[in-house]
Amino acid sequence: MLKCWIHRKERLGHDLFIAAWALCVMSEVRMDVAARMNGSHREAIERVIRKLYWNEPEDIDVKINEFWKQFKHWQQKTGKYGENEGRWHLPDVIAGASHVWHENYSLPYYPVLGKVACRATSKGTGIEPCERDWGDDKHLKTGKQACLSYAKTEKQAILYTTA
Repeated sequence: MLKCWIHRKERLGHDLFIAAWALCVMSEVRMDVAARMNGSHREAIERVIRKLYWNEPEDIDVKINEFWKQFKHWQQKTGKYGENEGRWHLPDVIAGASHVWHENYSLPYYPVLGKVACRATSKGTGIEPCERDWGDDKHLKTGKQACLSYAKTEKQAILYTTA
């Protein structure tokens, strides 16, 4: 298992995945973030913020500072996050639909954290999208079409998946 982790560590340590981990609403993940988040994680999240706000006329450092203030409220369940304890036990939290939860409860009150959280947590960071794509690929490569080139397979997969 350790060998597999070492092999995949670089690809799983992408800045967007780190931001999704840090902004996940599930209680187990939030506790893990509180226990293990360090400076390199913060730097990765700041790089994500810089990418999301690259065309904003406002100073990016102000946005980053605002994000960390809002993140502190989110992490400690203070401010608007602390007003209603029931929202931390909704089906979206249990299902891990962090992007939906952040759209409802972060974006209206904390715009910087809300934007980053909605974008980072809505991405397919798990194995499910890969499994679906592989299923589509297996469907296309049957019989005489087993030796399709990469380019043809990609085009057919896009058409098949979107249809």
